[in-house]
Amino acid sequence: TEARLKREAQKAENAKLQAQQEAKRKAEADAKAKQQKAAEDAKRKAEADAKAKQQAADNAKRKAEADAKAKQQKAAEDAKRKAEADAKAKQQKAAEDAKRKAEADAKAKQQKAAEDAKRKAEADAKAKQQKAAEDAKRKAEADAKAKQQKAAEDARRKAEIEAEEKAASAKKAQEEAAQ
Repeated sequence: TEARLKREAQKAENAKLQAQQEAKRKAEADAKAKQQKAAEDAKRKAEADAKAKQQAADNAKRKAEADAKAKQQKAAEDAKRKAEADAKAKQQKAAEDAKRKAEADAKAKQQKAAEDAKRKAEADAKAKQQKAAEDAKRKAEADAKAKQQKAAEDARRKAEIEAEEKAASAKKAQEEAAQ
């Protein structure tokens, strides 16, 4: 009957409407799910990017620290090496100065000793020469005195002999005159 047909038509209309609403709800749910997934994907990607950036920053920081430490270590080693080289150079110079001074002192002492020895030898030679001259003078004076004494004695003896001879000849003359 018409009422039944109408009811069925209404029923079919309701079912159609319901199906449309269901389809709309499903589409909205799908869209929402897609949107949520896209948001989560974007969030995950952003987090991954941020993490990667942070890691890169950490790596750069670590590298910078390592470089700074290496530079500092190298500077410290260079300074230590320089200090050791300077100390060695100073020590060597001091040793050379000391050696030079010792050699100069030894040379000066040797020179002084040589000059003292020369002066002593000259003084000894002069003293010997003076003594020899004095001895020779004394000997010459003694010889002259002895010669003079001998000559005086000879003259005296000669005079005595002559006197005796004169006396004898006078006596003889007297005796001859007396005869």
